[in-house]
Amino acid sequence: ILICVIAIFANTATAEAKPVTKQVEVLTKDNRFIKAKITYEKIAGLEKYSTVILLHSIGYDSSYWLNLVPELNAAGYAVVAIDLRGHGQSVYSATFHKKSWTYFTNTDYAKMPNDVMDILAQVQKSNKNIKQILPTECLKFL
Repeated sequence: ILICVIAIFANTATAEAKPVTKQVEVLTKDNRFIKAKITYEKIAGLEKYSTVILLHSIGYDSSYWLNLVPELNAAGYAVVAIDLRGHGQSVYSATFHKKSWTYFTNTDYAKMPNDVMDILAQVQKSNKNIKQILPTECLKFL
């Protein structure tokens, strides 16, 4: 019996922490849903997480970053992986009209920076354990 207890204790001590994953969604002024996921590992003693924002290229989606997210989480970062307008989970309007990036005009693409800022504002609002995300830091990369 003692051997079983030690084996169970050893397995729980080496089990990896599972990251917290939350869905984030905003409805834009032109009625498009923009979706993202935020993930982080709960780390004892860490009150606020620095945040890495992952933006995919045209024609991809946030799943492009699946292998990178756990590494960033393990390093103590919260990760926001956004599906840009017309990609991944962000292809629908409020009336469930589907519009892929392949049918976009320059006007549609011009709305993407605002979409990113709206998602980041929602992340800040709904996750008090995320350090403040500065818009100027994000926009210089867009």
